[in-house]
Formats: sequence, C-alpha cells, structure tokens
Amino acid sequence: MTSALSELERDLEVTVTKRRSERKVARFVDTCLLGGVLISLVLGSIDPVSLGIAEGDSANEGIVVAQRLFTYLPLGVGLLFGVPAARTIRRLPVAAIVLFGAWAVVASAFVAEPRGEVDLALWFFAFILLVVMTTIRVGWDRLLLNVAVVGALFVTAGLVAHHLGWLPEIDRQFFDGGLFGIERVRGLAAQENAFGRAAAFVALIGVILVTARDSSRRLPLGSLLIVVGVVGLLSSQSRFSTISLLFAALIVTARNLPSARVPAALLVVGAGAAVGIVLVTGSLGSLSRSDDASEATSLFGRTAVWEEAIDVSIDHPVVGLGTEGLTRRYSELDDAGTFNWNPTNAHNVVLQTAASHGLVGAWLAITSIAIGLVYGFRAQVTGAFEVIVMFVIQGFVESILLGNPTIAPLLLVGALTAITVERASLVSRDG
Repeated sequence: MTSALSELERDLEVTVTKRRSERKVARFVDTCLLGGVLISLVLGSIDPVSLGIAEGDSANEGIVVAQRLFTYLPLGVGLLFGVPAARTIRRLPVAAIVLFGAWAVVASAFVAEPRGEVDLALWFFAFILLVVMTTIRVGWDRLLLNVAVVGALFVTAGLVAHHLGWLPEIDRQFFDGGLFGIERVRGLAAQENAFGRAAAFVALIGVILVTARDSSRRLPLGSLLIVVGVVGLLSSQSRFSTISLLFAALIVTARNLPSARVPAALLVVGAGAAVGIVLVTGSLGSLSRSDDASEATSLFGRTAVWEEAIDVSIDHPVVGLGTEGLTRRYSELDDAGTFNWNPTNAHNVVLQTAASHGLVGAWLAITSIAIGLVYGFRAQVTGAFEVIVMFVIQGFVESILLGNPTIAPLLLVGALTAITVERASLVSRDG
C-alpha cells in the first residue's frame, strides 16, 4: 500500500514538473515569436538614410543583417517547437497570402538579376510565416495591442526627432510645402507618406480599442493611440492615409456603436471632425506638388506610374520584373524625364504585385484580400475587417504589400490569420 502511494506521488511529481517545463517552453516560444515580429517591424519601418546612414556604409549592411536575423531566428524557433500552424495555413483566406509569399520567391528566381530579388522575397515570405505563427500562438488581440504600442513609439520618436532637429537633411522625393505652407514630417520613415501610414494604423487601433465592447479597461490606451496617431498623420499630411483612417474609423464605430460607450463614440467623432476640418480648410493647391490644383486629376502623378506598371505586366505576365527590377525601371524612366517626381514603385498594390511577380502573384494577393473582406465582415474578430478596409484604401495609391515588413502588411497578414482561425474553430465545433 505504502509502495503504491509512493509510486503515485512520484508520477504526480513527474507530471507537475513536466507541465511546468512545458509552460516555460511555451512562454519562451511566445516571446521569441512576438519579439521577432515587433523587432522586424521596427527594423523594417526605420529608413537608414533618415538616420544619416548612407547605403554603402557598414552600418547599413549591419541593419540588413539584423533585419534578416530577427525574422529567420524566431521563425526557426517556431518551426522547431512545432507551432500548430499547418492546418490553419491550408485554409482561406490565409492560405492565399502564404501562397503569394511562396510564389514571390519562385518568381524572383527567374528575373534578370535574381540574387537580390530572391533575398528580398525570401525575407518577406519568412515574415508572412512568422506573423501567421505568432497570431495563432499569442492571439490576434495581443498582437494588435503590441503592434499599436510599438507603432505609437515609432511615431512619437519620429515627431520628437523631427522637431528637435535630430534628423539629417535629405533630398526630398516629394513637394516641400504642405497644408498652410507647413513642412511635412517624415519622422524615421523613408518619406512622409510612409510615416503617415504608420500613424493612421496606430490611430485606427486606438479607435478599435475605445469602441470595443470591453472598452472601459482600454479607453485610456485607446485614447492615447488616437491622439498620437492623429498628430502623426496631420504632421505627415498624407492625404490617402487620412482618407483611409476616416473610412475605417467610421466603419468600426458604426459596427460597434450599439455596444460602445458614449464618451468613446464622441472621442472618435471628434477626432474625425478635427482631421476633416483641417483637410477642408486647406486649399487644394497647397496639396499639390507644383501648386497646380489640376494635378489632382492624375492623383498627383500616379496615373503615369500606373500606366508603366500595366505595360510591364503585359510584357512580363508570368514572373514580372521583380521588386528591385521594377524600381530600376522607374529610375531609368525618371532619368529620362518621363515623370516630374521620383517614383520607386507602382503606387498600387495590385499593379505592384503584377509588375513585380506576374499575374499569378497579383491574383493570389487579390484573392486573399477579397476573401478576407467577405469573411471578415461576418467574423467576430476585433478590428480585423477594419484593418483590411484601411489596407485596401491605402493600397489603391501605395505599394504597401511588398518590400520591407511594415505595419500595413503585418496587420493584414495578422487579420487574415485571425479570421481563418475563427472560421476553423467554427467548422471544428460544428463538425
């Protein structure tokens, strides 16, 4: 009898020890995955030139190495410890965006100069997988909160560095003036519109928090995010980021209004009204690069860029030119005087993917986003639908899917994954 009890106690002790060890491993994996996503976001968002680091400097090369390192290592940890992502990845809509990343790697191997293209595409594909695994492991709500905090710090640091004169002067790609002649702010980003996109997503997450059903606990953080995001957005004077925020904030407020607290709703409406007043009172000419209001009819030079992307897609329909190859094409045309500014991409998600990775790449990107919108509208995933809406609006005039991992593709992939996880759980429960 005593021997049996002793053996039972030993088995129980072994079980408890094993579970403690498993919890420690789980926390380690969660920390690695989430930390990898956040560090990749920071390294992908900061432009070395804005810090005074030239392209050929050793510091720049170090940043490139760090960018890859903090994406591949956490991804390796996730794969090593068997993050349960396989079943989710096989389902739409996340399956389409994962296939898009894989196709980008394959297509990049067949362009004229594949070495740099494959490196960039492989890094971005790894980032997609990392975000998918992180969302599955730590949850969409936790990922959203952490991205919001890091994004707010990025915007705040950019504003502080700009106003204290810590940022070096660089040749501007875009016009120097802005609303009421006030200089636009690019912060730590590559240019003003990139800074504005980050600020817009930060503000949107704030709106999501203050209008959520349990907004009482997150109202202070959500309010702070709205203030930081709106200030950053107005400082950047990014037109389409502002429009995307207004639409997405209106949608999230309308969807959550029955359960939202009155002060939260008033806060959202007030912030939107403030942004709208600034835009309306600013003259259209002040939003133009050449003080010519008629330039707005070409969406500020974008239509000429789109035409070239369409021509490239027709000439290279299977694998495209690659991301860097398309940038070189635009640079050559700019040197020849084709544009009155210096575009580096197609300034449209669909055209960018088509010209960079062929029509297959564009089809996969469109499929993932379209299915995400359809499923997301009916999903009970906090803010996922609104994140995709904002991505679509910004993606109409900006190439925000390819290239460095930034807040826009991160939140898109996270939202698609969260929607897929919810659908998978519903199917499993019904089955």
